[in-house]
Formats: sequence, C-alpha cells, structure tokens
Amino acid sequence: ERARGTARPEETAEEEILRQDNFRRAQDHFSRGLEIDADEADCNLGKGICLHSRGQDREALSFLARCVSLAEARGKPNPRGHYYFALALELQRGFQEKALEHYRKAVEQDALQAFTPLYSHLVKVLLVYVPFEDPQFRWFLDNMLSYGGDDRDYWESVEALAAKLAADSLEARRESGV
Repeated sequence: ERARGTARPEETAEEEILRQDNFRRAQDHFSRGLEIDADEADCNLGKGICLHSRGQDREALSFLARCVSLAEARGKPNPRGHYYFALALELQRGFQEKALEHYRKAVEQDALQAFTPLYSHLVKVLLVYVPFEDPQFRWFLDNMLSYGGDDRDYWESVEALAAKLAADSLEARRESGV
C-alpha cells in the first residue's frame, strides 16, 4: 500500500524504478508467506496487488480471485480484495461486467464507506461502465455520495462529475448533476 501511495503523475524514471523495486520486494515477502500457508487471504491479496501494480494483471488475477473466494468462504467482508480484483479484471478484454460486479461487492462490503481508492476510481469509471439509464447507475451514485471519508480530491472529482451531468441536454441527467 505504501508503494502504491508513492506513485505520482510526474514521477521520474528513477522514482518509478524504485517504486517497482518496492513492489518486487513486497511480492517476494508475500510469496514466502504463501509458501507457509497458501490459504492466507492477506498474502494472496498482497501478492495480487504487487503483480497488478507491476503491470502483470493476468498473473494477479489468480491471487486476487483466491483472496476474495477465501474471504467469502469464511464469511469475512473484503472490500479491498474485491476492489483490486476488479481493477485487474478491468484491464482484461471482455471482463468489464465481471469487474463491475466486484466493484459492487467492494462497495457493499465497505461498511464505513471510507475506502477512498474504491470511491475515487468509481467516480472516474461510472459513466463508462453503467449507462445513466441503468438502475445500477443510481445505486452506485448514491453510494458514492455516501462516501464517509474526507478526501478533498475525491469530493472535487464528484463535483466535476456532477457538473458534467448538470451540463447534459437530457433533463434527468441535469437533475442528477444538480
């Protein structure tokens, strides 16, 4: 998580190499944990996040899928697992519907509604994944507006989405934006 948090758009090549090295080292630690217990959900999640962050989404999918299936089998909510699984699925051709299902599960399982990366990402992709007319759009929008965090960037992106909707020619979209 620390390595993911250090990424910046204006990152130098040297900083990118250091960040990728952090992911590789973390991945090695998670791999050792999985050698001890292959059913450790957090190690599967960690290795999956590292692989995804290193651009190896196909490899990440198996670890992230295992993480969410272990959590579900144990009856434990895991919004982070569903979120990262959805991110990795999103980049695979033909899996966008499946990614949307896991974004929905992540929102449903985020009891505090404060997992900022999830809600920030949804603001960016909601109109891409869900047509405005689809009832799911309203469900996601309502949950995004119920976000319990205080991240300023998140709320600014929500404001930008609202402005985009408010500027639309369709009355229903304008009303939602307002």
